[in-house]
Amino acid sequence: MALPDQLIPLTPLFDKWCDPNLAHRSETLASASNDDLRNLAAQVLPQVEAIELHLASFGEHPLDDAAQGLLLLVETTLDAVHELELRRLSEA
Repeated sequence: MALPDQLIPLTPLFDKWCDPNLAHRSETLASASNDDLRNLAAQVLPQVEAIELHLASFGEHPLDDAAQGLLLLVETTLDAVHELELRRLSEA
């Protein structure tokens, strides 16, 4: 199933942020700058509703590679927001 046009701009983020290995994703988040994490969140969070609709369109069918990438991207983005909050609290 093809990605909706509005989600295609997110696909370049897959290479950096969507490693299926949780440990690798965690390392990427830990080593990312605050600006990188904010930029990720700024690009993905406004699209969460569209991503949810796209993922729901699969119903009971398995997600294709692009949909799995979107799912990982949302998960990583939420982890990035959490990482930013932890950093903010540790600076206080």
